[in-house]
Amino acid sequence: MIRLPLSWVQFLIDIGLLRRPHFLVKDLPEPPDEFSEGFVFREVRGGYQKWLHLKYPRCGEHIQIQLAGARRWTISID
Repeated sequence: MIRLPLSWVQFLIDIGLLRRPHFLVKDLPEPPDEFSEGFVFREVRGGYQKWLHLKYPRCGEHIQIQLAGARRWTISID
């Protein structure tokens, strides 16, 4: 799997070579301070996925989804 820097992906979208996906994922070492439309934030600490953070589209509330522990969700990024 090839992982491109987010700035490269945005450039390819801007020039029309890629179609923008519903969400872009950004890895962070801690919860985000602010949210951007069209992004989800994956909190990664010590190489382990901990939380997925996003802004609910309808009301703008912060949603946190657990990615670690016994009762967790899983995500796939392509």
